Amino acid sequence: MMRDARRWQQVWHSLEHHLDQKQGREDLSQLAACSPWHFHRLFSARFGLSVQAFRQGARLQRAAALLAWRPRHSITRIALDLGYDSSASLSRAFRQGFGISPSQFRRQPQWQRWQGVFQPLHTARSAIMFEPDADILIRDFPLTRVAMLPHRGPSALLGESLQRFIAWRKAHHLPPSRYATYNVCYHHPDDVAPEDYRFDLCVAWDGEVADNPQGVVAGTLPGGRCAVLRHIGPDEQLEGAILHLYRHWLPGSGAQLRDAPLFLQRVCLFPDVPAHEAVTDIFLPIQ
Repeated sequence: MMRDARRWQQVWHSLEHHLDQKQGREDLSQLAACSPWHFHRLFSARFGLSVQAFRQGARLQRAAALLAWRPRHSITRIALDLGYDSSASLSRAFRQGFGISPSQFRRQPQWQRWQGVFQPLHTARSAIMFEPDADILIRDFPLTRVAMLPHRGPSALLGESLQRFIAWRKAHHLPPSRYATYNVCYHHPDDVAPEDYRFDLCVAWDGEVADNPQGVVAGTLPGGRCAVLRHIGPDEQLEGAILHLYRHWLPGSGAQLRDAPLFLQRVCLFPDVPAHEAVTDIFLPIQ
């Protein structure tokens, strides 16, 4: 069972890694160790969508994220980098998915529709078995001053807050390559009413934060001991990694939780890399 799950994980990673090109049924079926004649039906049975639907959804999602969060990337560059024949092909995909052109989406991203358009992709990625990519480490995290954009409200609108946060960072020359990116996770979206959802977007910075239209304020991440688990993969698998800390590591660790929320450090960010290559360190505050 475990070996079978790992094989399908390899298939998924291969598809994520080659969004710019089509892979043959034979190559993918070899990774899954199954007959080419049954591969597509087995994939659909396992993940709830076809290989073609996955490719289309994953390419469109990354294109949408680049349009919204990377304004210096031209539409033509995004299209060609992701394997579309031309910007016209990308435009057709956007009109099918969102009902608007890529340039219209860039000017005014449709965050409410985003969740519905990509829900099959989110569900399929969540079905991938989570396996820890590294040992859980104990670290003393230093008190860290940050510039913070608090998101309050439906998780479906988090992309809008992220867009404003990125704009503020760009204006203050705080690239992720030089200034660490953090998220504070107060709770899971399913555990609270949409209007009560809280999630903080943070960048490590000890400068002054003047009043600004984006809503960024000065804040701190509290210092203290943390159990740290590195997760490599899409955000849809983050909850599985977090539950691994609570369900499997914590009971046998002898550690006690601190009165502080769990937080993340975004080491390698989507959409700069494919979703399966994103790197996130999960910090669980302990005594």
